[in-house]
Amino acid sequence: MADRWQVIEGWLEPDSPRVLYDVRNDAVLLAQISEASLSAGRLGLAVEHGVVGSPPWWAALQEGRLPLMTFVGLVRRVDGGPMGDSAILRIEGEGETKSWVPWAGFQADLIGNRIEVCYVGVPPTFPPRPGFLVELILQVRATK
Repeated sequence: MADRWQVIEGWLEPDSPRVLYDVRNDAVLLAQISEASLSAGRLGLAVEHGVVGSPPWWAALQEGRLPLMTFVGLVRRVDGGPMGDSAILRIEGEGETKSWVPWAGFQADLIGNRIEVCYVGVPPTFPPRPGFLVELILQVRATK
C-alpha cells in the first residue's frame, strides 16, 4: 500500500521496524476523515488542500504547503482525559507535554519510552475559533 503514496522527506517506510504507526496504513481512519470532511455535518477537516489522504493532500505535504511538525518525547501515561470518557496519551518533550488520542495499535508497553511523532495541523471544517488546528498524527517512530 505504501508505494501508492508520496514519499515525504525524512519519513521512514510505513513497514519499517522503527515505525509504530503510519497513517498510510490506517485505511479506517482515512475513510472516517474523508466521510466526515465531505459530509454536510459539522465534523471533519477542511479540504483546502484536498481530503486528508488524497493525492492532492499528500502533494501539499510534500511541497510544504502543509507544514509537517515533529515532536520528540517520553510517553508518560494514558489517562481518561479531562472528562474521563476517552483515552488520552500524554507525551512529555522539551518544555511541553502533548496530548493525543492513542493511535490504532497503541501498546501500553510504550509508556516510559521515547518516541518521535510526525504530525500536521489541519483546520476543522468548522473551527471553534480562528487559527484552531487539529494535530493529525501521520507517523510515530521509536527513537534510535
